Parts: sequence; C-alpha cells; structure tokens
Amino acid sequence: MGQQQPVQPSGSGTPDSPLSQSRPLGDYMTNRPPKISSDHDANGLLTYRGRKYAEIQDGGIVMVGIGSDGTVRAKLANEKNDNASGPVLHRNPDDNTWSDTPSDTGNPSRVGNPQPSGLKDGGVTYYQASKSQLESYGEAAKQIGEMKVPLMHQKNDPNSRLFVAAFDGTGNDGNAEVLGRSNVAEIAEQYQYASYQDPNVAVSYIKGPGTQNNPIVNVVDKATGKTYPDRLQKMNVALQAKAQAWFDENPNIRISVVDLGFSRGAEQAAGFARMIEDNGIMVRDRSGKEINLVQSKQVIQAAALFDPVGTGTPHKNDRSLPNSVVTGLQIRAKDEKRDQFKDTEIITHTEPNMPFQVVEVNGSHSDIGGGYEQNGLAIRNGNLMREYLNSLTDVKLNMLPEPAEGHPSNVVHRSEEGFPSPIYTTKYFDENQGRGSVRNSVDHNFSRARPAPSIEPWSGLEWKLEYLPVGQNLSERSKDLITSGRTALNDLNGQLGPSDKWADEPRSRIGAFSVYATRQAGMDKIARMEITGRGENAEITVYDSHGQEVRFKVTDALKDSENTTLRRIADFDTDSRQAR
Repeated sequence: MGQQQPVQPSGSGTPDSPLSQSRPLGDYMTNRPPKISSDHDANGLLTYRGRKYAEIQDGGIVMVGIGSDGTVRAKLANEKNDNASGPVLHRNPDDNTWSDTPSDTGNPSRVGNPQPSGLKDGGVTYYQASKSQLESYGEAAKQIGEMKVPLMHQKNDPNSRLFVAAFDGTGNDGNAEVLGRSNVAEIAEQYQYASYQDPNVAVSYIKGPGTQNNPIVNVVDKATGKTYPDRLQKMNVALQAKAQAWFDENPNIRISVVDLGFSRGAEQAAGFARMIEDNGIMVRDRSGKEINLVQSKQVIQAAALFDPVGTGTPHKNDRSLPNSVVTGLQIRAKDEKRDQFKDTEIITHTEPNMPFQVVEVNGSHSDIGGGYEQNGLAIRNGNLMREYLNSLTDVKLNMLPEPAEGHPSNVVHRSEEGFPSPIYTTKYFDENQGRGSVRNSVDHNFSRARPAPSIEPWSGLEWKLEYLPVGQNLSERSKDLITSGRTALNDLNGQLGPSDKWADEPRSRIGAFSVYATRQAGMDKIARMEITGRGENAEITVYDSHGQEVRFKVTDALKDSENTTLRRIADFDTDSRQAR
C-alpha cells in the first residue's frame, strides 16, 4: 500500500453532501434518559453524560451532533458530531423545541463553540479508504450471511433469558466519552434500551483497561492489561446476581450469554466464557440448595469479538472457547501494523454454513472496534456484528446508516503513529506484508477446533438448538410468494372490522408465516386468504390459484419475529436446492 496523504475531516455536511440525504427524523427518536436534566443550555439543548439532546416540537427527543460550523443535526448514538446523518434541526426559541421544518428565514439554527477540525484523529493521520478496501466489507457480509447459527433466545419463550457481557477495549469508557465511543459501548447501550421493554434481557458493560482516574494505575493498566482477572470477576458478580433473580422468578430458566468485546475486552470476553464453563453459574433454590446452571445444561454462550488483542496479562490466560460457546464471530483488522497488536486466534475453525466465522476487513485496530471520530469503517463493522447478533435472538438491534462510498469519514487510520519506536514497531508487517497473530491459550502450540453443527455442539444439552442461516437468501419462488401473499393479506385485513385489524408489525409476522406455510405445502402462489374464528381460536386458510390450501393458527404465526420466519424460509430453500 502506497503512502497516501492525510485527509482533512469534513464539516457537518452541506446540503449537497452525502449526509444531507438523511432518513426521516422519526428514525432518530430515542428513549429519554431517565436522569436527564430538564434545564436547557444557552443553545436550547439538554445535556446528559456529555451528550446533547433536542426536544422535538411534535414530542419525543433525539440525540444531536453539532457540526464544525455550529449546525445542529439529529444523530444516532454511534455517530460523531461532524458525521451526524440526520436532518438539520431548527430551534423555536420560544419553548426550546426543535423541528426539521425550516423557519421563515430558511436557515438552520447554529450554536456557538463549534468543534475544531484538524489533520489528525486520535493523534494519528489517516487516508481515504479505496473502493477495493470498502469492498472487503461486502465480502465479509457475504461470509456472515452464509453462517448457520443457533436461535438462542426468543421473547415468546417464558423460560428463555439473555445476558450480554460487554467488555470494552483499552482506554474506552462508553459512559464518559462524547466522541469516539466504541462499537461495544454502542451495542451494549442498544441492549440496555431493549432491557427496559423486556425484563428477560440484561446487559452488563465494563469499561476498558486504562480508564481509571489514578494516573499511575491508568498508565500501568493501559500498558499491561493487568486488571484482566478483576474485570472478569466483576462481570461474574453481575451475572450471578442476575441469574439468581431470574431463577427466583422461574427455576426453569435457560440463560443465553453473549460474550461481547473489543481488543483486550475481546480477550476478556473469551476468558469470561471459559470462566462460566469452569466455575459455573451458581444459584440457590428455595430450600437453600446450591445449583450449577452450567452443569445442569441450562446455559449456552456466543462469542462476538472485535479484533481481539491480548498484549500483556491476557496472554497469560486461557482464552480458548469452551464447549458451551455454540457460535461465534470474530472481525479482524487487515491494516493493523503494530507488532504489539497481533491478532489473537480465538475462533480457529471456520467453514461455510458453520456457526463460527472469522472475517477480515480493511482498517486498523480501532477502525474495527471504534474509537475514532472519523468512524465510517467502525460503523460498518458495528453493523456486521449487529447482523450476526440479530440472528441469535429476536431482540432487534437497529443498524446505523453507513456513509456512502467517497464520504470523508471512510478512512483508514495509521495507528502505528500513536507512539514512536520502540514503543510501537511494525517489523512483522513490513517483512510479511500482513499482520501477525498469536494462539488463544497459555499453550500457544495448539488451537481449539470446533465441531460441525450437524453434531450437537454440547453433549447433553437439554433443549434442542435450531440452526438458521444469518442471511435471507430466498429463492425466486419464495420471493413470488411474498409478493402475492402481501396482496392477499392486505385484502384480508381490509375486510376486517376496525377492532380486528392487524397493525404493521403483527401483519408482517403473519405474512412471513403464510409464505413459510405455503412454501412447505409446495404452493407457488397465494391467490387469497380467509379467516375463521377470533382471538386465540382464529385460523387463516391460504389458497393458491389451483384450489390447493393450507391452514394455520394466527397464534402460531405471531410466535416468532418476521426476521426469524424469513430465515426459516431461506433455510427451507437451501435444503430444497440441495435435494435436487
């Protein structure tokens, strides 16, 4: 790769910039932080944990970014001020509410103290990602889409629980930073919002090594990662407490744990998975008897790893994945040159249609896990992981808008410039034109292979895991059924009384299930639908143009999310192709 000139950060986006083509304001609405102050600042904005929020004129609240020229835009949590993708907002000074409708002057509101721009981001220079480098993300998405992963947690299962153990990378504190939040912090926050609506979901977030207030402890931890065991133990306390609370409510619970991490945090996530396997999750029943939920096969795990690097203390511990980890995704940085940041081979056995995968994409270490203000690549990596995580459960993590090709935020950072030699060196990369890696265990002479999904991944597992493809690679026949089914379902819904009509979300579930049912029945088109009964007794009969029919209960159709049912259709299509 030739030496390219650094790119200067852009402003907040002119009306002709890619950012100006934003999604509707409603897509940026967020939950109001419970402890946010109601006092507006001089610019009419609210502040919580260093973030700025605008109260919308028609109700609701959005997070905002303030561009270098002072322009206020709606933004998503993972976006930085100068990369906010939402509409430009306009302030009503009478009540400090905001709207995306221009004022009489037609000019957007601007606030004081705009953010400065410069040639460096996080202390290093960067260069524009090429078209071929961006294409590595399309290839990674294809590889992830071909994975076949277990459905670990479903909202409609009264015994199912989901715990997300989120470990951030060195120097990352998602609770304190305004700019440069990591993908782990953003995804953990999304799960936190999900837990407000669903008590069967819980998340515990632990900030990265080297975030302590004591400067000496901070520097030592950044250099060595010596708090590795302390952070695992802290997460273990949180999990044990939540497991006990869930068990008190329902002794038949099954816990799915997602071990999520970046950098040294990814090493901690893998180490925590092994801690759970080795030590168990201990609860007490009403008689005081201690029960190990792991030994009783009531726990399964998934590993979600952003560019694991274990320099220092993590390398002294076993981070190979235990048998209770039934799926995993590792995203690897192709352009990380530092000898001190060799990638750890935590996931070691991957093939198409397997529940484990490692993808390599262009970018340096924190272009993968996040942390820079210019974060076009980090957004893409966050979305790759969200696609994978969304396939494990029906807890939906919304994707973030990705900057278009050529946008100034799509850059590769020269992370090796962070410290001069000999602190940071690039000898291995320079000699081999590629990044080095290390094994996942104290014994670096072996790596752990994973079993094929056709073999039950955990001997003695008490509940059957359903494996489905991550992607929705539907056949033309299924696509035709979706089109004809949508028309038939809309016609049926139009015939119902006002109190019986289905809203968009349940209608989409019923539509997907009707396609799944007709696909299994061998039908090639949906001509019409009829409904009989009401409430729990309601049934839908689907007819094709030849008089063939299939019937199903509405309650069955509403059990699973639309995404899950579409993936079942894709799996059926794949099996049908292979059977020919």
